Amino acid sequence: MTLIKPTDRFRSVHPQLRVLYLARTFWNLLLIPTIFSIFYDLGKDIRYFILILIICLVWPHIAFYLSATSKNPRRTETLINHPVEYAIFGFLLPIIQFNPYMIMLALVGLGVVAFTDKQTVIYVIVFRVIGFVIAAGISTAIFGFRFQTNIGLLSTLCAGGFIVVFLYIHLIAVYMTTRKITFTRKEVKQALFERNQAYQKLNDELKVAESYVRNMLPSPILGGCVRANWLFHPSAILGGDAFGYHWLDDEHFAFYLLDVSGHGVGAALLSVTVLNALRSQTLKNTDFRSPNEVLGVLNNTFPSDQHDDMFFTIWYGVFNKQNRTLKYASAGHPPAILIGDKNSQKSGTMLLKTPNSVIGGFPGTTFNDNSLHIQNGSALYLFSDGVYEVDKSDGTMWRFDEFQEYLKGIIPENGSRLDQLYTHIKSLSGSDSLIDDFSIIELLFN
Repeated sequence: MTLIKPTDRFRSVHPQLRVLYLARTFWNLLLIPTIFSIFYDLGKDIRYFILILIICLVWPHIAFYLSATSKNPRRTETLINHPVEYAIFGFLLPIIQFNPYMIMLALVGLGVVAFTDKQTVIYVIVFRVIGFVIAAGISTAIFGFRFQTNIGLLSTLCAGGFIVVFLYIHLIAVYMTTRKITFTRKEVKQALFERNQAYQKLNDELKVAESYVRNMLPSPILGGCVRANWLFHPSAILGGDAFGYHWLDDEHFAFYLLDVSGHGVGAALLSVTVLNALRSQTLKNTDFRSPNEVLGVLNNTFPSDQHDDMFFTIWYGVFNKQNRTLKYASAGHPPAILIGDKNSQKSGTMLLKTPNSVIGGFPGTTFNDNSLHIQNGSALYLFSDGVYEVDKSDGTMWRFDEFQEYLKGIIPENGSRLDQLYTHIKSLSGSDSLIDDFSIIELLFN
């Protein structure tokens, strides 16, 4: 006999295919002596036995082929193969005059199911019984309803031998299956342990990367004509937010915040690279006091097609302390919010933004900047979209205008609005962890 090679699809759906094929084959081969002895006792025509012999030899291959080529092997076994083979049993019974040994063998095999889940076992038994009863009824109508009363010694020995051998093979199969399951469980347990180890190592490395990014952030500035503070709470996944500020010279103070598209190590690496370039002023032929020039050089230095299609948004500003002029430019970034001193005539809020495209999207793009005079007591806030794109506990999202109004209405504690803002956002979301990085800079101009 040639073992039909199963398809890859069948292997993935029903890995016990070969076991099922071999079990069905041995069952049919062991059944042949019993059937022969019964036919011999009854003096049946040899042609009946040859027909049954052919069925016993061919059926395992047919059943295997039907399952192996079907889209759903489990359903094919349940609805076709099992009912058909028990229909053969049922049709055979009236021919052999309801030999009790054959009835006993049918009952023995009734509960032997290759699939182990409870629901499938029930379905298989039910469909076996249906096939058995229907075929037995049809055969009874054809051959009559007669019982075999004189059972020969040969039939008894063959049927008894079949049961003993079958049970022995069944016990071996149970033992081998149990052993394989135990071994598989050990393999799965080891694989889970190794996976957890890898996750732990990756998590440790991400924490190191997060710590590295945080160590690059500037220290708060508590005195002088410009005071600076910030809050940075990264999301569960390493993100691409980064920011900084520093004096370019005795008169010019630069500050910036950028947000790389996406999350993960790649976004974090790109943000750190850009941050280093701005902090150390290593962009060649660049006047860092000119925001539009800085954005143009960044755009040509970090094209997205050379950085895994990642781009970034940025807000960059330079404050001149002598004439109190702020020159700024933004590239696809949320507008900065300028809040005037409540004691001055300009106590409202102003959105600072320029209509420029994101950095890295279109090489050779020209960028525009803008400027305005900064009043004493004003506060300027730079932030990423993670500050206001917050999923509230009721399922809605906090809107930018709501964020703007809340920020303006905060009464500063020790001159700062940041802690109150972050506490309110956590209250809105109903969680201590946000879906995106929370990055915001607060600049107080004296």
